[in-house]
Amino acid sequence: MGKNNMPVTVMEGGDTVLDVLPGKYRPSKIFRFSDLPALVPRYTEIQGVQWIPNKKTGKGILKFPSDYDTSNKIAIEVGTNEYVSYYGCTFTNTRQQDVTLHMRHAIEDFTYFSNYLEDWILNPNGMNGSGLERHDFSHVDCPIDKDNGVLIIAKFVNEEETILHITGFHIPQRHCIFIPGGIIHINDYLKGTWRTMLSDGPVNYVYLVKDGKKFHFEFANSEFMVAR
Repeated sequence: MGKNNMPVTVMEGGDTVLDVLPGKYRPSKIFRFSDLPALVPRYTEIQGVQWIPNKKTGKGILKFPSDYDTSNKIAIEVGTNEYVSYYGCTFTNTRQQDVTLHMRHAIEDFTYFSNYLEDWILNPNGMNGSGLERHDFSHVDCPIDKDNGVLIIAKFVNEEETILHITGFHIPQRHCIFIPGGIIHINDYLKGTWRTMLSDGPVNYVYLVKDGKKFHFEFANSEFMVAR
């Protein structure tokens, strides 16, 4: 009872009730959300970019406009199936459809040490710069550890490929994300051990470049930032 002994409403039912009779069901047939609007993850929109591949070396550039502020921080989101589906990805434990692989793939564990970004990606004797990539083969990544860094996924939202939406995802431990061929992504900011499915097909990699200088992304949510 509330003040002056008046009843207090603490919960209210919806207008419709789904009647579920005894039987065996797929959970997706019961707990469905088709009546709800699609969820869109937080993302950073970057306009005026130009993806310039280099077929000879496999390492081109993603050219940013001169007015782009490289101190801008990329939006972070916790990876859920609906959020990553904005970029065409799914989690293998929720995917209902079969997957067709058009080439040989291999599954292997890779460990990214805390200094991976500085000592390998940004090192002139290593990758010599961070970037983004896309390729025709499919890709599965599954973090073995809880503290696993940030997986970047992105997409162009116009036919001219000048407007980029990009999100840094924190993938929950032991959740396997399926990245189909052609999806833009990068592993530069990962930490810990990841079980990964890859193929040996060509990779279309581009360095992040503004006014002829390479740079790397920072992230908006400090709790997910890669240790520097």
